[in-house]
Amino acid sequence: MFINGLPVFTLELKNRLTRQTVHDAIEQYRRDRNPREKLFALGRCIAHFAVDENEVWFCTHPQGKASWFLPFNKGWNDGAGNPPNPNGLKTDYLWREILTRESLSNIIENFAQVIEEKDKRTGKHRRRQIFPRYHQLDVARKLLQDAATRGVGQRYLTYKNSPSFWTRSATSTGSGGSPSSLTKRIPVRAGVRRRRRIRHCRRPRARRKTTIRSS
Repeated sequence: MFINGLPVFTLELKNRLTRQTVHDAIEQYRRDRNPREKLFALGRCIAHFAVDENEVWFCTHPQGKASWFLPFNKGWNDGAGNPPNPNGLKTDYLWREILTRESLSNIIENFAQVIEEKDKRTGKHRRRQIFPRYHQLDVARKLLQDAATRGVGQRYLTYKNSPSFWTRSATSTGSGGSPSSLTKRIPVRAGVRRRRRIRHCRRPRARRKTTIRSS
């Protein structure tokens, strides 16, 4: 996918007619695509999608067998995947909601980025490309829409299980991701569910009583 001659996304599309799924598309990126090609270099494209009728996955930097793909699904029944779509494919939101002209320009301007991190062990700096997952993009946009309607200064409580989610979403929400009329940062209070660690302790064995019989 190109914009003004510049590569933005690549997509591997699979369907049931060819008896292939999204996982075949992922394997095709890992095994059949040469990571040395300029198209797959870090920062050349925003993301690389693997798509079928049911699921969407993406990778920001294909590296052969080491390519790391993440789901770009809406979720269904508090689990993975996408909800049923009575009007078409489960994954049609990708081109109807995400890859539209307005949505894509918003993602490029405010969400997609290349960051530089320092390795604590080696001290070396490395570049990493960031692209939001569907739930991150969705919650940031909903927060901005609500703030544009009700004004800044509101508080929001959202539950997710990824700590980095809050850093990315709050940053996108508070800086640059807002409409031109929204100039103040939106305070976001994040509540993270944490699983309780249950320690299983063995009961101490009862000491056997020894009886001495007198002969």
